[in-house]
Amino acid sequence: RADETTTVLSYDVFEQIHQWIIKLPLQERLKDHRILTERAEYLPYATALISYILELTGPLNFEHCSFNLKEGLATRYAMELGWCPQ
Repeated sequence: RADETTTVLSYDVFEQIHQWIIKLPLQERLKDHRILTERAEYLPYATALISYILELTGPLNFEHCSFNLKEGLATRYAMELGWCPQ
């Protein structure tokens, strides 16, 4: 159950975000205003770890809090790329 601080993301949507993030070169991640400079280097590792955990646990959907990663990157990317409703 999601409230105003969370967005329900399907595993498939998160996987699309993960694939997009891991293909972005570091220089592109550093230029992206939505990614904090100090996180740019590690973001692909973070999404890979989350993807792996979701693969092991097998949920169809999960709640993404708008406060995780401080700025709620997964939700923001999903909305901007049209992968989930705004």
